[in-house]
Amino acid sequence: MRRIRRDIGMVFQQFNLFRSRTAAGNIEYPLRVAGWKRAERKARVKELLEFVGLADKARSYPDQLSGGQKQRVGIARALATSPSLLLADESTSALDPETTGEVLRLLKKINRELGVTIVVITHEMDVIRAVADRVAVLAEGKIVELASTFEVFATPQAAPTQSFVETVLRNRPDAEELRRLGEMHGGRLVTVDIDDKRGIGAALAVAAHAGVEFEVVYGGVSTLQDKTFGSVTLALHGSDDDVDKVVEELDHRVG
Repeated sequence: MRRIRRDIGMVFQQFNLFRSRTAAGNIEYPLRVAGWKRAERKARVKELLEFVGLADKARSYPDQLSGGQKQRVGIARALATSPSLLLADESTSALDPETTGEVLRLLKKINRELGVTIVVITHEMDVIRAVADRVAVLAEGKIVELASTFEVFATPQAAPTQSFVETVLRNRPDAEELRRLGEMHGGRLVTVDIDDKRGIGAALAVAAHAGVEFEVVYGGVSTLQDKTFGSVTLALHGSDDDVDKVVEELDHRVG
């Protein structure tokens, strides 16, 4: 049945569906071009419509579909000839947040159940965080960072990567926020990074024992790829010597 196979399927930002063809007709088109027999085409289209959750929309035209439904038709069309790789070019940027979530879950289903490798091109870090296993960050036409998704979010190395990640996590205060926190809380402000191996609990116990009061004034902790990471900013109150000892202990434990 699947004698002819394209290696790459393409999912577009603006769907690129034929307005004159139904959902089924759009999905069938690449199979027709590839020379599949009519019965084989119909069976494959039915299979794909069910896979993307649009079995009841086979006869609907693009103008009768929502944005998310159009994109699911586009994804089904890209899968028609059983490609080994799916290229999704800004495939969620034209969708609202709820619909974006639906499309991302479908992409993960494709990868998990069909074993198709998916390359996602996007400026949306939330999309990367939701579906990617590895990330390549491009700046000025060059790859400036290549790592696992966890490494990119937890310990970004390149300046463009750091800028992208900050737009999503927002767990480290900028200079203006530090000034405001200093005026509001006083004491010495210290920002520390934490993960599964670097906790601050024991160090803060040292602070309490040393008579240094502390409060968490900024930060956040996240989980990604079954790993925990984050950053917290503390306001430390006590004598300079005692605070120095606590900062040294924090640096030893999480630095």
